[in-house]
Amino acid sequence: MTDYRSDSPIQAILAQSDALALSHEQRRNMELLDIDFRREALRLLSERQLLELDAQRAKAESRSGLGFTAESLAAIDAITAKLRQAWLRAEEQARAILSTDQLAKLSPGASKLPDFGSGFGPLISAGLDAQVAEAVAARIKDAKVVEIETAQAIAERLFGWAKSAAIVTGVPLTLLAIVLAILGISNWSDFRNRIAEGKKEIEHQLETARQKAKDFSAQAIALQAQYADLKKQFGDVSTLASDVRGLADKVERLEQIQFEQSSALLPEIKAAVEKQIKEYRAYLQSLGYHLPATNVKVFLDPSLTDNAYYDGERLVVGPKLATMPDVIFRAYTDRIIKETKPEAWDAPSWKVTAIYSGLGDYFTCSYQGDPKFGVKYVTTLRNQLPREMAQRGYLRNLVNKRSFPVGSGTEFPEKHEHHDEGEIWGGAFWDIRTALGCKNSARCETADKIVLASWTALDLKPLETVDLRLAQQIVQNTRQSVGADQADKVRNAFARRGLQP
Repeated sequence: MTDYRSDSPIQAILAQSDALALSHEQRRNMELLDIDFRREALRLLSERQLLELDAQRAKAESRSGLGFTAESLAAIDAITAKLRQAWLRAEEQARAILSTDQLAKLSPGASKLPDFGSGFGPLISAGLDAQVAEAVAARIKDAKVVEIETAQAIAERLFGWAKSAAIVTGVPLTLLAIVLAILGISNWSDFRNRIAEGKKEIEHQLETARQKAKDFSAQAIALQAQYADLKKQFGDVSTLASDVRGLADKVERLEQIQFEQSSALLPEIKAAVEKQIKEYRAYLQSLGYHLPATNVKVFLDPSLTDNAYYDGERLVVGPKLATMPDVIFRAYTDRIIKETKPEAWDAPSWKVTAIYSGLGDYFTCSYQGDPKFGVKYVTTLRNQLPREMAQRGYLRNLVNKRSFPVGSGTEFPEKHEHHDEGEIWGGAFWDIRTALGCKNSARCETADKIVLASWTALDLKPLETVDLRLAQQIVQNTRQSVGADQADKVRNAFARRGLQP
């Protein structure tokens, strides 16, 4: 069996930990990824070995010597493909943890996609043609042997009778009578009956030989058909190699962080922002978020003093806000929400924009385990903010009892402010998090996965009922993930705020 530890792509990176100057957090995340990969690899390798053993047992029990089938070969190759895909995913996640400088220092040959070859594969590829040809030849040979032996028996019988007739004609009639009596022939009728019986026996043997030859021919045709099916199956499985190569190519095209030139882009600020995005992004990937192929751009705008946002293509951040993790997380979350559901970016509905903002606040606060968003922002910019906000000490608080506004979602948009109404949705999501047992602990994978999956699966239309349908989707996913009791708690959390899913 393959040594799955040596095949781990994470081990190749950890082996360079000193050269890469991995932080304690990076090493910990790497080791967790390595454990997850090796557990998956061990499971798949065990499944494949069981299939190989079953095929070997079938071969030992089979008279034809063929223990494999099209289905068993496809199952073994499918597991091998899953092993390679698991390896590539593990490498992708491990590289996402590294900074740009660390990736540049990483040895180009740090990790190489293993073959994960099956021990059963060489036996099949090397011996398949030989075994089929041998089996077909053996069957045809048996048919020829039967025909030859039958012909030989006929010849020997006729020759024996001719010999006996010659002897009889050369001896006296008395001796002939004695011989015929010994043979049980007392008259011409007995002699003719014996010949008829011999003829019938020979015809029976010939018919039996012909039938066996037909059976062997039919079996040979069946073996050829099975062989053709196997060749066809090998052709289908071979396409998996190109799929795996495509996945390997995609690893190099996944989202990269690009900083635009700016007078405010100091090395320490760049390093801090890059670290924040990568660590936060790695957590979101563990929830099921798939990185886009496009790069994320970051621009530190010297003209901004009190704002940070995502404009649809890049994160625009004021220099003073670049060291505030929740501000960076919030702007990057806007990108995630847009990537998972692009039609929500400019949807003509205040309900959608409120949900959009609520998701941004929620994932940021859940990742940090703090329901208050923008505490450092208010502390830093206190003199520039309204007095009421400065005294409050934060921008938004997800621990609240506010109710959802009533309306169709399209009327009087000027009366709705998405950050304000997003606080209500963020509060509802935080209630769900609390109901599932997380409270104020950092990260809550169970609740976060449910919320992200529900948003991703949501159909925005019709816009008038988008809020109700999102709540219903969350309740349904909760029931499927953790049970009916927890789903009832989630439903009650929405009901307390005026939404009845």
